[in-house]
Amino acid sequence: MIRIRCNFSTSIGRYEVEDYLRPLNISICGYSADGDEVVLGMIGADQLLFGDCIYDNQHLISVCDADSSGMVELFEALFDEEYKFQPELEVEETTEYVLFVWKGVFHPKLRPYQSTILESLSRMMGLFCAMVMRRAACELSDKELANLRFQKIAGTDFVFKHTSFECEFSRENPIGSLIQEFEVEPNDAHWVQAEWKKD
Repeated sequence: MIRIRCNFSTSIGRYEVEDYLRPLNISICGYSADGDEVVLGMIGADQLLFGDCIYDNQHLISVCDADSSGMVELFEALFDEEYKFQPELEVEETTEYVLFVWKGVFHPKLRPYQSTILESLSRMMGLFCAMVMRRAACELSDKELANLRFQKIAGTDFVFKHTSFECEFSRENPIGSLIQEFEVEPNDAHWVQAEWKKD
Protein backbone atom coordinates (compact mmCIF):
# COMPACT_ATOMS: atom_id res chain seq x y z
CA MET A 1 0.00 0.00 0.00
CA ILE A 2 1.18 3.51 -0.79
CA ARG A 3 -0.28 6.62 0.82
CA ILE A 4 0.28 10.33 0.34
CA ARG A 5 0.48 12.44 3.49
CA CYS A 6 0.16 16.22 3.29
CA ASN A 7 0.92 18.52 6.23
CA PHE A 8 0.30 22.25 6.24
CA SER A 9 -0.93 25.07 8.41
CA THR A 10 -3.18 27.89 7.34
CA SER A 11 -4.43 31.16 8.77
CA ILE A 12 -8.10 31.40 9.76
CA GLY A 13 -8.19 34.79 8.06
CA ARG A 14 -6.50 36.43 5.11
CA TYR A 15 -4.91 39.63 6.40
CA GLU A 16 -1.36 39.45 5.04
CA VAL A 17 -0.02 38.50 1.62
CA GLU A 18 1.51 35.40 3.26
CA ASP A 19 -2.01 34.16 4.03
CA TYR A 20 -2.60 33.48 0.32
CA LEU A 21 0.13 30.85 0.08
CA ARG A 22 0.26 27.52 1.90
CA PRO A 23 3.58 25.67 2.11
CA LEU A 24 2.87 21.94 1.84
CA ASN A 25 5.05 19.16 3.22
CA ILE A 26 4.13 16.01 1.32
CA SER A 27 5.36 12.50 2.09
CA ILE A 28 4.90 9.30 0.10
CA CYS A 29 4.68 6.40 2.51
CA GLY A 30 4.89 2.63 2.26
CA TYR A 31 4.74 -0.04 4.93
CA SER A 32 7.30 -2.54 6.16
CA ALA A 33 6.59 -6.21 6.83
CA ASP A 34 5.96 -5.22 10.47
CA GLY A 35 3.36 -2.67 9.42
CA ASP A 36 5.53 0.35 10.21
CA GLU A 37 5.12 3.40 8.03
CA VAL A 38 8.24 4.21 5.98
CA VAL A 39 8.74 7.45 4.06
CA LEU A 40 9.67 6.54 0.48
CA GLY A 41 9.36 9.98 -1.05
CA MET A 42 9.16 13.67 -0.19
CA ILE A 43 7.66 16.52 -2.18
CA GLY A 44 8.06 20.24 -1.58
CA ALA A 45 5.09 22.26 -2.83
CA ASP A 46 3.13 25.46 -2.31
CA GLN A 47 -0.60 25.99 -2.74
CA LEU A 48 -1.40 29.44 -4.07
CA LEU A 49 -4.94 30.51 -3.17
CA PHE A 50 -5.54 31.94 -6.61
CA GLY A 51 -9.32 32.21 -6.35
CA ASP A 52 -9.13 34.05 -3.02
CA CYS A 53 -6.55 36.46 -4.45
CA ILE A 54 -8.90 37.38 -7.27
CA TYR A 55 -11.97 37.57 -5.02
CA ASP A 56 -10.16 39.75 -2.45
CA ASN A 57 -8.62 42.00 -5.13
CA GLN A 58 -5.22 40.99 -3.81
CA HIS A 59 -2.23 41.74 -6.02
CA LEU A 60 -1.12 38.28 -7.08
CA ILE A 61 2.39 39.44 -7.96
CA SER A 62 2.75 40.83 -4.41
CA VAL A 63 1.86 37.45 -2.95
CA CYS A 64 4.43 35.72 -5.14
CA ASP A 65 7.12 38.37 -4.59
CA ALA A 66 6.72 38.17 -0.81
CA ASP A 67 7.49 34.46 -0.93
CA SER A 68 10.44 33.82 -3.25
CA SER A 69 12.01 34.42 -6.63
CA GLY A 70 10.73 30.98 -7.61
CA MET A 71 7.14 32.10 -7.08
CA VAL A 72 7.79 35.24 -9.15
CA GLU A 73 9.17 33.02 -11.90
CA LEU A 74 6.03 30.91 -11.63
CA PHE A 75 3.81 34.00 -11.87
CA GLU A 76 5.56 35.24 -14.98
CA ALA A 77 5.27 31.83 -16.63
CA LEU A 78 1.56 31.44 -15.90
CA PHE A 79 -0.10 34.85 -15.97
CA ASP A 80 -0.33 38.10 -17.86
CA GLU A 81 -0.62 41.51 -16.22
CA GLU A 82 -4.38 41.05 -15.77
CA TYR A 83 -3.82 37.78 -13.89
CA LYS A 84 -5.21 35.71 -16.74
CA PHE A 85 -3.48 32.52 -17.78
CA GLN A 86 -1.11 32.89 -20.71
CA PRO A 87 -3.02 32.13 -23.95
CA GLU A 88 -0.76 29.22 -24.93
CA LEU A 89 -1.86 27.34 -21.78
CA GLU A 90 -5.43 27.30 -23.12
CA VAL A 91 -7.03 27.43 -19.67
CA GLU A 92 -10.64 28.55 -19.73
CA GLU A 93 -11.79 26.53 -16.73
CA THR A 94 -12.44 27.94 -13.27
CA THR A 95 -9.29 27.87 -11.16
CA GLU A 96 -9.32 28.05 -7.38
CA TYR A 97 -5.75 26.99 -6.63
CA VAL A 98 -2.31 26.75 -8.16
CA LEU A 99 -0.25 23.84 -6.85
CA PHE A 100 3.46 24.51 -7.37
CA VAL A 101 5.70 21.45 -6.97
CA TRP A 102 9.26 22.71 -6.70
CA LYS A 103 11.13 19.66 -5.40
CA GLY A 104 10.68 15.93 -5.28
CA VAL A 105 12.67 12.95 -4.04
CA PHE A 106 11.45 9.43 -4.78
CA HIS A 107 13.03 6.19 -3.66
CA PRO A 108 13.83 3.95 -6.66
CA LYS A 109 11.19 1.51 -5.39
CA LEU A 110 8.55 4.12 -6.24
CA ARG A 111 9.63 4.53 -9.86
CA PRO A 112 6.87 2.23 -11.28
CA TYR A 113 4.26 4.24 -9.38
CA GLN A 114 5.32 7.84 -10.00
CA SER A 115 2.60 8.49 -12.57
CA THR A 116 -0.04 7.30 -10.12
CA ILE A 117 1.49 9.38 -7.34
CA LEU A 118 1.56 12.61 -9.37
CA GLU A 119 -1.95 12.08 -10.72
CA SER A 120 -3.23 11.41 -7.18
CA LEU A 121 -1.43 14.53 -5.97
CA SER A 122 -3.00 16.67 -8.69
CA ARG A 123 -6.46 15.40 -7.74
CA MET A 124 -5.99 16.16 -4.04
CA MET A 125 -6.87 19.81 -4.70
CA GLY A 126 -10.02 19.04 -6.66
CA LEU A 127 -10.97 19.75 -10.27
CA PHE A 128 -10.29 23.50 -10.18
CA CYS A 129 -6.54 23.45 -9.72
CA ALA A 130 -3.63 24.31 -11.97
CA MET A 131 -0.60 22.17 -11.19
CA VAL A 132 2.85 23.43 -12.10
CA MET A 133 5.98 21.40 -11.54
CA ARG A 134 9.66 21.96 -12.06
CA ARG A 135 10.80 19.39 -14.59
CA ALA A 136 13.57 18.23 -12.22
CA ALA A 137 11.05 17.50 -9.45
CA CYS A 138 10.15 14.15 -11.00
CA GLU A 139 11.85 11.39 -12.96
CA LEU A 140 9.16 10.92 -15.58
CA SER A 141 9.93 10.92 -19.27
CA ASP A 142 8.34 13.44 -21.63
CA LYS A 143 6.02 10.69 -22.86
CA GLU A 144 4.93 9.84 -19.32
CA LEU A 145 4.32 13.52 -18.53
CA ALA A 146 2.26 13.91 -21.71
CA ASN A 147 0.25 10.84 -20.69
CA LEU A 148 -0.66 12.78 -17.52
CA ARG A 149 -1.58 15.79 -19.70
CA PHE A 150 1.40 17.89 -18.57
CA GLN A 151 2.68 20.35 -21.15
CA LYS A 152 5.93 22.26 -21.22
CA ILE A 153 5.86 26.01 -20.68
CA ALA A 154 8.15 27.48 -23.32
CA GLY A 155 11.28 29.20 -22.08
CA THR A 156 11.02 27.72 -18.56
CA ASP A 157 11.77 24.48 -16.76
CA PHE A 158 8.08 24.16 -15.76
CA VAL A 159 5.48 21.64 -16.87
CA PHE A 160 1.80 22.45 -16.43
CA LYS A 161 -1.62 20.83 -16.31
CA HIS A 162 -5.10 21.82 -15.19
CA THR A 163 -6.82 19.15 -13.15
CA SER A 164 -10.06 19.53 -15.08
CA PHE A 165 -8.29 18.23 -18.20
CA GLU A 166 -8.88 14.52 -18.66
CA CYS A 167 -5.66 12.63 -19.28
CA GLU A 168 -4.81 9.34 -20.93
CA PHE A 169 -3.49 7.90 -17.67
CA SER A 170 -6.78 8.46 -15.83
CA ARG A 171 -8.79 6.99 -18.69
CA GLU A 172 -6.63 3.87 -18.56
CA ASN A 173 -6.59 3.77 -14.74
CA PRO A 174 -9.93 5.22 -13.56
CA ILE A 175 -9.40 4.11 -9.95
CA GLY A 176 -5.60 4.42 -9.96
CA SER A 177 -2.95 1.77 -10.44
CA LEU A 178 -3.03 -1.67 -8.90
CA ILE A 179 -0.08 -1.66 -6.50
CA GLN A 180 1.66 -5.01 -6.45
CA GLU A 181 3.29 -6.06 -3.22
CA PHE A 182 6.81 -4.71 -2.86
CA GLU A 183 9.29 -4.85 -0.04
CA VAL A 184 9.85 -1.78 2.08
CA GLU A 185 12.69 -1.57 4.56
CA PRO A 186 13.02 1.00 7.39
CA ASN A 187 16.41 2.03 5.97
CA ASP A 188 14.70 3.20 2.77
CA ALA A 189 13.67 6.33 4.68
CA HIS A 190 17.33 7.17 5.40
CA TRP A 191 18.09 7.21 1.67
CA VAL A 192 15.17 9.60 1.08
CA GLN A 193 16.27 11.94 3.86
CA ALA A 194 19.85 12.01 2.58
CA GLU A 195 18.71 12.80 -0.97
CA TRP A 196 16.35 15.50 0.27
CA LYS A 197 19.15 17.31 2.06
CA LYS A 198 21.20 17.57 -1.13
CA ASP A 199 21.05 20.91 -2.98
